[in-house]
Amino acid sequence: MKHSLLLLMICASYAVSAQIEYPISFKSENDNRLIKEDDSGKYYVASGEDTTNVVFLDDAAYSYKLFNKDNNLLAEGGFSDNDDELLREHKWTEYYENGNIKSTGYYYKNHPVGQWEKYYPSGKLKSQVTFAVLVNSDNSPIYGKSGPYNEYYESGKLKTTGLYGLNFMKPTTTYDSIRVVDPITSNSIIKVIKKQNPAAVKFGTWEYYTPDGTLEKKEEN
Repeated sequence: MKHSLLLLMICASYAVSAQIEYPISFKSENDNRLIKEDDSGKYYVASGEDTTNVVFLDDAAYSYKLFNKDNNLLAEGGFSDNDDELLREHKWTEYYENGNIKSTGYYYKNHPVGQWEKYYPSGKLKSQVTFAVLVNSDNSPIYGKSGPYNEYYESGKLKTTGLYGLNFMKPTTTYDSIRVVDPITSNSIIKVIKKQNPAAVKFGTWEYYTPDGTLEKKEEN
């Protein structure tokens, strides 16, 4: 069975329907070279022929792990099998090379849901953001950043706090990909799908603080 999974660079900021993504691309079990296979699972080259990072897939437990050349765990999470495509599911965590958590949260069918947290290399909490699942007029699900947002200084003091909401009047364009069968060649190919999603916007009162905890400004949205 051919699996495919695309993991890209982490976005500098969380965008609507953007996935919290990881730094190495793993295309598929056919595209990525198999290094070895044992009773625990399969080990693949994460990107091209560069063996700096290795992907481990455990099909039985539906788990994914990314290791660097020093065998340090960089990312791990669950997945579900959708035909010949892997979708990120359940809890996903990315790590700094020192072993501390970099970001963590949950996926549902490749979409971040619930509260996601980012951390400083020291292990101190950096930010918290919430992703919601809403229903469109045609009953299709809409995934996006909606709810409380908090950002902290490394000292632990609050830096920014506010709420996000989804603005259906200002859609943003995102692109997704699915694997389909070419009707002419019967080969399995990747098809890019263009989607219009409501934009995440600041809602209500946002507050910004200085490193010593002093309220610097309030912003009404």
